[in-house]
Amino acid sequence: MNYKKFKVKFIKGLDQTTLKEHIRCILMYGSQDRKDDVYSGSDVDIHILLKRSCEPLLSELKNYLNNFNNLDVGIIFEDELKIPFSFQNGSQGDYFLYVFAYADCVFGHNPYPKAMSRLPRNRVKDSLMFRIKENLWRVREMYLNSSLTKAVLRKYVARLFLNVLLVN
Repeated sequence: MNYKKFKVKFIKGLDQTTLKEHIRCILMYGSQDRKDDVYSGSDVDIHILLKRSCEPLLSELKNYLNNFNNLDVGIIFEDELKIPFSFQNGSQGDYFLYVFAYADCVFGHNPYPKAMSRLPRNRVKDSLMFRIKENLWRVREMYLNSSLTKAVLRKYVARLFLNVLLVN
């Protein structure tokens, strides 16, 4: 299924659930969204900002997401964006607010441009430096485990170059 059809199916499918009333926004980002799938077969990156946390909601969301293949889904709860905050999305730190601020908002209202404006520049730089070190560590680990392919190497080299450019 192509990416545009996937987005429509993903959002329309929410109508069959009670999830919409609990979701502040859904963002799609990454190589599929930018149409630059570097190594063919990238997953679809989705970020869901939920209004609150509760087990039945997470259970319903999990069941809904199981209808789709090849997703990389991150979830953050709205109270995690309150001041003072230290943004974290998996291994992605403060700099990732920029990614979310410019992501494709396919449902709801994107609060990340406002959150990004509150973030001190030095915190963004620190989180980028951490990410650079992490990507170097991943490449070394994959090399030692013989799991480093040319396609994956290109992906991480591109990330490293981008992060180095952003730090400066």
